[in-house]
Amino acid sequence: DITGENRILAHHGMRKLRKTMRPGIRTMLQVANIERVPNTVRDISFTLGPRINAAGRVGHALKAVELLMASDDNTAYELAYELESMNQARRDLDEDMTEEALAQMAEQPAGRCCTVVCGEGWHRGVLGIVASRLVEARYRPTIVLSEENGLMMGSARSVQGVDIHEALEDCRSYLEQFGGHPMAAGLTLRSDQLHEFKNAIEKSIASQVNGRIPAPSISYHLEIDLNAMTPEVYDEMGRLAPFGPGNGVPVFMASRLVAALPPRTVGHRGRHLKLILQSADSPQQRLEAIGFGMGDRLEEVRRLKEMDVVFTLVQNTFRGRTSLNMHIRAIRPSAD
Repeated sequence: DITGENRILAHHGMRKLRKTMRPGIRTMLQVANIERVPNTVRDISFTLGPRINAAGRVGHALKAVELLMASDDNTAYELAYELESMNQARRDLDEDMTEEALAQMAEQPAGRCCTVVCGEGWHRGVLGIVASRLVEARYRPTIVLSEENGLMMGSARSVQGVDIHEALEDCRSYLEQFGGHPMAAGLTLRSDQLHEFKNAIEKSIASQVNGRIPAPSISYHLEIDLNAMTPEVYDEMGRLAPFGPGNGVPVFMASRLVAALPPRTVGHRGRHLKLILQSADSPQQRLEAIGFGMGDRLEEVRRLKEMDVVFTLVQNTFRGRTSLNMHIRAIRPSAD
């Protein structure tokens, strides 16, 4: 958690990072065309983190270590380009495997308590990412397996109210090995045990939830007028940083918003939803908003006359221009 000593270390670590970046971090940002120095834990999670992790997912983690320890720019640039290439490969694998997995999931009965999908030779480095994508698409505990030489290795992701590790414990007779915690786990089983395992994991999870998966819920800290979202408010929020587990970023809800311009999709294969939002009653300012992974809701959102939006406020710098943006967590029609 970002509390106690961890909070102090994170605070001073972020200050140190902003003042004196090592060649590896500086070149990583330059190669990725990221203009702004990471200013928050979120910035690191969404810029440096994926590139560092990509080395271990599709290559070798040693490359990331070598980059971070590089003492000269020439070596750092060479390694930074390697990591950027690995990260792009990771993204391509993620997209392709997610598409295959979603197609499999669509063929399964919607009433099941657990989603299990598998593919021959699926890259093990992104199984957990794909499992998380499927949980977003259909709110169920999800297991994604890769088959190689008669063995299936996979990652499991759960939802609130379901202990996936406990469920795997119930199915241990079908597994070669497993480990994890209530919300995520890894597992290995023989391919000839798949059918029995699917039945057993479904039975175990159904017993935990009495046959009905809890509906996803969205919580927020404060309902607020969109016109109150100013740079001054954002700066005040920054005094509560660094944010992370145990000290979550402030989450807001603004009601009766309208799209100032027609909503559209952005990103690879139109995966994300992009809007320009303003208050229906007093449209004093407009804010750009993005819903990551919400591209499939485009037509639904276009039909909304007014909407309530749960979001976090972020600061974005693009081509030298800094502005406030909304990162959407949930959208619903406004009450009449």
